[in-house]
Amino acid sequence: MDYVHKLQEFRAEDLSRDFRQAFDYWDKLRGQRARPTWREVDMMALPLRLVPWCSVVDVISDGEDFVFRFFGTARARMQGRDYTGRSVREFTSDKMVAKAFAELGDVLHRRAPLLHYTEIHPNPEDNRKPAGYEVFRLPFGSGDDIDTILTIVDYSALSRIIYDWFEVEPPIDLMVGGHVN
Repeated sequence: MDYVHKLQEFRAEDLSRDFRQAFDYWDKLRGQRARPTWREVDMMALPLRLVPWCSVVDVISDGEDFVFRFFGTARARMQGRDYTGRSVREFTSDKMVAKAFAELGDVLHRRAPLLHYTEIHPNPEDNRKPAGYEVFRLPFGSGDDIDTILTIVDYSALSRIIYDWFEVEPPIDLMVGGHVN
């Protein structure tokens, strides 16, 4: 299984409703600064349907590592594990580690919110269509420092391929009735 990951240029008005609400909250907190600090954030001010799909990483030594401060319950279910308190390096797939480091590194390099799109391609002998998802990352910190990054994932196009990508079985309630193909 392979994937293509793309950094997408975005304008706030073109974001999905959920990503736009998160961006507007971030933008309001920052005011005239480059970015808000994490201490200002009230996760309950985000649309509540987003919180289970969020994760928050602390940036260690300018991006030498990223440690999850928070890992939402829906993401834990999707990835088969709660990574709270763990390094991104502990993802079960080396491809996922590399992808996460690349995207988080992009945020540190560009010093701005970023939208990434990942399209997962099944093996050629597999008759399934590719599946994709979007990842929206918002930086936090003071001055020139980025010390925290909020990530929100949109898996609205749930597919068995995404679960295979994370190397976990879909929950039985999603498999019943053909919801995951």
